[in-house]
Amino acid sequence: MKILSQIIALLCLCLCGCGAANRGDSLYDEAHALFEEGKYLEAQEKMLLAYEALGSSDQERVTYLCLLAKISVELQGNDKAIEYSNKVLKLADSDEDRASAYNNLGRAYWNKSEYNQAIEYYEKALPILLKAFGPERPKVISLYNNLGTAYNAKREYGKAIEYHEKALAVRLKMLGSEHPKVGESYNNLGAAHLKKGDHGRAIEYLEKGLLITLKGLGSEHPRVGGSYNNLGVAHLKKGDHSRAIEYLEKGLAIDLQALGPEHPSVSMCYYNLGVAYAKKGDKAKGMDYLIKAKTIFIKKLGPNHRDTKAVQSWINGIK
Repeated sequence: MKILSQIIALLCLCLCGCGAANRGDSLYDEAHALFEEGKYLEAQEKMLLAYEALGSSDQERVTYLCLLAKISVELQGNDKAIEYSNKVLKLADSDEDRASAYNNLGRAYWNKSEYNQAIEYYEKALPILLKAFGPERPKVISLYNNLGTAYNAKREYGKAIEYHEKALAVRLKMLGSEHPKVGESYNNLGAAHLKKGDHGRAIEYLEKGLLITLKGLGSEHPRVGGSYNNLGVAHLKKGDHSRAIEYLEKGLAIDLQALGPEHPSVSMCYYNLGVAYAKKGDKAKGMDYLIKAKTIFIKKLGPNHRDTKAVQSWINGIK
């Protein structure tokens, strides 16, 4: 009788463990689907529940941590992304998982404006993925894209454009001309030409990117918001303030819904709208947006960050 009771207890434990694992897997799948749709806040909520329900498998833990890191990067939870990615590096058995962790670390440090550190991690990931997959696989192309974005932020526009053109060429070949990743490459090339000062070329690429991204991802995806924001800045630089405001307000509406009210993309929208309205002559509305931007910049970036100082300079100019 005692042995029978022990067997029943053991079976119950196994069944409970399987139930928890299945629940974790189901939540992971839901979180991954939400992530792909750009619903990062909902994805994070599901993923945290999935992680709580996780079993003892290190490989599963690595898989879950990788997705948690990717979600945190998109939501600018950079310290959490770094924490998750460092855990992956400790647990990972495969080079592919280590490369994923390096890539997520690079993106987190890019978000923190630590561009040299970001490039260092991207360059750790690149040879691993090239060896594992060759030069024309999606993960390798994403790294080219990330390296281009990092060099763009460092104002090394030639290198940035070179990496983005390499990514675009392979994506066109592998995915066709209407894939959202192709739209992403056009958007990134537009951003690089915008920073370089070639506003006409920038708008040409950004409009291509927007059309593809809208068609592939729908009108509420954060990447569509990013395309609107970049087009807004391009028209602002060209002096077309009304067109700039039109695009920036569309981008702001998407970012607020998808990313929340204190995301850096939202604060940059406020900043650019403030500048656009001030240049258009509506100083009161411009000031409202600039103060909103400053509030988030101080909270998220601190008073000495270049963006905080830039918005304060505009506020002082309007006063």
